[in-house]
Amino acid sequence: MLVLAVVVAFAVRRLWRGLRRFVGNNQHLLNRARDELQTRNMCARA
Repeated sequence: MLVLAVVVAFAVRRLWRGLRRFVGNNQHLLNRARDELQTRNMCARA
C-alpha cells in the first residue's frame, strides 16, 4: 500500500513538472487564445 502511494506521488510529480514545462513553452499560444476568446465575447455582447 505504501509502495503504491510512493509510486503515485512520483508519477504525479513527474506529470506536474512536465505539464508546467509544457505550459511554459506554450504560454504565448494560451495568451493569444484567451485574448481571442475575450474579443469574441465582447463582440457577441455588443
